[in-house]
Amino acid sequence: SGAVSITSSNVSSCSAKYYGGATYTADTDLIVTDSTMSGCNAWRGGAVYVRSGSASLARSTISNCIATEYGGGLYSAGGRTSLSDGTLISGCSAEGQGNSVFLLAGEVSYALPAPAGRWLPNARCEVYREACSYPSNQAAKQGACLEHRDDCALAVAAVDQPPWYCQNPTFVQACNWNRRAEARQALSP
Repeated sequence: SGAVSITSSNVSSCSAKYYGGATYTADTDLIVTDSTMSGCNAWRGGAVYVRSGSASLARSTISNCIATEYGGGLYSAGGRTSLSDGTLISGCSAEGQGNSVFLLAGEVSYALPAPAGRWLPNARCEVYREACSYPSNQAAKQGACLEHRDDCALAVAAVDQPPWYCQNPTFVQACNWNRRAEARQALSP
């Protein structure tokens, strides 16, 4: 038990006969930050194998790793794995299934934003906004706001401006979005 941290490191050309060419996680916490794992290989989980416990990879890259069975980049047999802040798994391969990730059991999640120029399958980037709450004497604004809720969720629009009368973004956002007015920019994948 305990935690293992890999920070600002380059782990390359590693090999394991069975599980996790670079790391094997069981009953512990693995924290990888600002690091690269490349050219690693194993039977399952060319770079990372998670049996139990947790693995967290942030602002890191897994590339050109090989599994001779499943999970070229990452193999999850249990536990909880979190990829975040632009972590990228690319150029990995598996002779069986899961060139990038193979999920047998456990949980693998990805917290946006996705890596620059990439997008997650079945993900939709939306701006979460406060509820439309114009007073009764501004019924036209309230009606426009309600009618254009979906439009406001998919676009960077001026707050309280015609024709949509979008509301302020909420504090929690799913995408690469900054709620401060002076720093707003277009949604990016």
